[in-house]
Amino acid sequence: MDTVENRCQATGDEKVSLYRDTDSLLLSSEIGIVFLDTNLVIRALTPAMRGLINLTEESIGESLDHIAREVELPPGELKRFVLDVRDAGVSLEQDVRRSSEGEERWLEMRLRPSRGEAESQSGVVLIFLDVTARRRREEKSFRSSAPLDATSKELQEFANAVSHDLRAPLRHIRFLLEKQVESGGDVGDVEKIFQKIDYMSTLIQSLSEFSRIYSRAGKMEFVPCAEVLDVALRSLRVVMEESGAQLHHTALPSVLLDKPQLTRVFQSLIDNAVKFRGDSAPVIEVSAEHLGEEWRFRVRDNGRGMNVSDQAEHDRAFLLFQRLHNDSSLPGTGVGLAISKRIIERHGGQIWIESNPGEGTDVLFTIPAGGSRFFE
Repeated sequence: MDTVENRCQATGDEKVSLYRDTDSLLLSSEIGIVFLDTNLVIRALTPAMRGLINLTEESIGESLDHIAREVELPPGELKRFVLDVRDAGVSLEQDVRRSSEGEERWLEMRLRPSRGEAESQSGVVLIFLDVTARRRREEKSFRSSAPLDATSKELQEFANAVSHDLRAPLRHIRFLLEKQVESGGDVGDVEKIFQKIDYMSTLIQSLSEFSRIYSRAGKMEFVPCAEVLDVALRSLRVVMEESGAQLHHTALPSVLLDKPQLTRVFQSLIDNAVKFRGDSAPVIEVSAEHLGEEWRFRVRDNGRGMNVSDQAEHDRAFLLFQRLHNDSSLPGTGVGLAISKRIIERHGGQIWIESNPGEGTDVLFTIPAGGSRFFE
């Protein structure tokens, strides 16, 4: 006889069977899973974690630092990722490296909020998958696509010739002007000429840098973008301090990149944010968002902004020797965005601007994430 009691018993049996099947799947899966409680302490893990980052049942009860050591991440950085997931309920992805007995392996780490039966936040789930083979394929692909075509070679040769041909007469003019000063010439006029020479020298150097983005590019490797940003900030320390600028950033991923080149992009975008500031001290925000097969980075400032509603005006900002503003009192040659665009395109991404006058500026760029996706 079908009674409420019998139906409840059947439902209970189905739940037990489902839990048993789930446990069996987790125990046999090659995907490693770690469950953290709300205090970021390991409360459970799957057997696959032993082979991935050497976590065993004895690791249960250990803190998050125990995982950070195994995946070569600073404890503070991993904690920041986990707190973003726990407190904001978001999902994050991060590739991490592990070296053991001279062998380097790459793991894709996904962080997901864990919820209890009442849908209340109860912790964080870390999912690990070995992606070493995929990483090696991507590195090989980037290396094989590096050779220049004939057009790029011609551009490089032209820029090198122009750089060489222009620098020599500039050095000669400087020498003659120094002789003029020594013989009692008008110091004020000579100083203006020196300034123009310095400006031309900077233009030539920038043109040379632009032409060598492909020909003298560095090795593509997986690097934490937070590390790249830190290098860029160290080079801008003086201008940041003098302007009272503040910079904040969210958790940033590791991606396949040319570290010196992406450092140059961050330097250029942050320097522009400081240079074209408004009446208040610059506040700069750097963030990254995972969108399918790519990461979208955003550098936002509270500066004076500009009008890029017209597509032609927007595109002009990325041309060589085109300045964002007509304020001649501000230093610069108008090559920073052009170089940044060429670097991002070399990385397989795109770059663009979102801005309105008086409302600050957002510069966005994408870099391919690469690899397969799981547990979307």
